[in-house]
Amino acid sequence: MSFKNSVCLILGGGKSSRIGQDKANLRFIYKKREISLINYLYEKLQPLFNEIYFCAKTKPSDLKCKFLKDNYEYFHPINGLKTFKNIKIPNSNSVFVIAVDFAKINKSSIKRLFYKHKRYKSSVVAKSIKTHFLCGFYKMSDLKYLDELDENCKIKDFFIKSKAITLSFKNDNIFLNMNTKSDFEKFIKSYRY
Repeated sequence: MSFKNSVCLILGGGKSSRIGQDKANLRFIYKKREISLINYLYEKLQPLFNEIYFCAKTKPSDLKCKFLKDNYEYFHPINGLKTFKNIKIPNSNSVFVIAVDFAKINKSSIKRLFYKHKRYKSSVVAKSIKTHFLCGFYKMSDLKYLDELDENCKIKDFFIKSKAITLSFKNDNIFLNMNTKSDFEKFIKSYRY
């Protein structure tokens, strides 16, 4: 299963002040080797997308995917999208956007999002207990709305401008957003990788 005409954009974890270090560089044991969170997510998504980009303020030393440097002043996801918009991606109709700390996402959930996106020809994001603006497919043509938003805007503002829709999921567990060390420990203990 792969998503032709789509690329993937992984967004860095902001300031990561509550967790105490850059989320992308969080390390754990996977398949009997130590791996960073960003490379774990890359390995998970790599079979699905032709191209995967990671956008953040700083580049992890062992990064396996393509890096886009976010030079904006503010630590907002909107600026990762603005950075991505400025590169030329041929033959791509949509971009799957995901935050680096959404490491529990699974292929079947991405597939559901993709098919709703294709069916309705609309940008679509996941919704469980809350709306996950950083887990969904955005149409490349909707990126034009980023020009109307300043670098201090919230990703929700872009979601509203693009008239994106949501897809409901019953399992909120796959959208664990790691903001603290206890969240990361919960990921390590509960996730079967």
